[in-house]
Amino acid sequence: MQRPQELRNLFRLPLPRSFQLGSFPLRSHLRWILIRIVIKTFCGLTNTSIQSLERNKVASRFEVFALRLPPRIQPFDLYEAILKTNFRFKQNDIVIVSSKFVSISEGAVVQIDKIRVSHKAKVTAKKFQMDEKLTELVLREADQVYGGIPGFLLCKKNGMLCPNAGIDKSNIPRGYAVLYPHLPFESADKLRLNFINNNRLKLFVVISDSRLMPGRLGTTGIAIAVSGFKPVIDHRGEQDLFGNILRVTMRAVADGLASVGVALMGEGRESTPVVVVRGFEVNEEDRKMNWQDLAIDPLEDIYIRSFKSK
Repeated sequence: MQRPQELRNLFRLPLPRSFQLGSFPLRSHLRWILIRIVIKTFCGLTNTSIQSLERNKVASRFEVFALRLPPRIQPFDLYEAILKTNFRFKQNDIVIVSSKFVSISEGAVVQIDKIRVSHKAKVTAKKFQMDEKLTELVLREADQVYGGIPGFLLCKKNGMLCPNAGIDKSNIPRGYAVLYPHLPFESADKLRLNFINNNRLKLFVVISDSRLMPGRLGTTGIAIAVSGFKPVIDHRGEQDLFGNILRVTMRAVADGLASVGVALMGEGRESTPVVVVRGFEVNEEDRKMNWQDLAIDPLEDIYIRSFKSK
């Protein structure tokens, strides 16, 4: 009950005599030190706050930070761009980067007017009321096309169902389109190794994209690549709260983190393509991975099997 009064008194404490002759910037700096002490004491993870969390049945918690970076349209060094935010990374932080931001950094941007259109693209574009050049680009990028609706083709790309093979025309100058990163897992590994080698920081990386979920309004997040941790945790064979054996449950950790990232990144003018998650535990995995570590076998996919069962 005394803490509000203590907080007020803290800012009335006289400065030590050795500092009273200092300049205003020094006094300001000391005041900010006091503010940080107050924040850590009253809001941080002190013993008192941990005990409070335990009393309130809080099992775990994590923090999320969105980093603002200037818009880009030309290739750039992704690692250097993130460093220039001056964010103070800590060991075991999880860095979530928009796939579009990765693509632009690597030059995966196409000027649509320069695309030569095939006969197949013309026929497909007419059927689904799409721009012929964009349709040509989608057909080139997609691993498989299942069908579509006016304006969109439902495609398979690197094991994922995605509209228009992940090609995006938003947040890029008119007349251009952004493709998926060519080798997203290598991009994620490169970024993580840069932090390890140059900053001695063990971080984990997720490259995320926004995605529509069947039957749901709005976008959520999906991981198109990860580095440094297991993207999926297999709980099959374990017991639930009531002793039932889990038979099909696999937890998509990377997709969950991507959803957190996408929720904070936004979809419009936010200009926050990098999100840092702190305090979330993952299972380390140092081996090289690929899209098959994230994708389900088509024979087990309820959506793909449903298409074929008609």
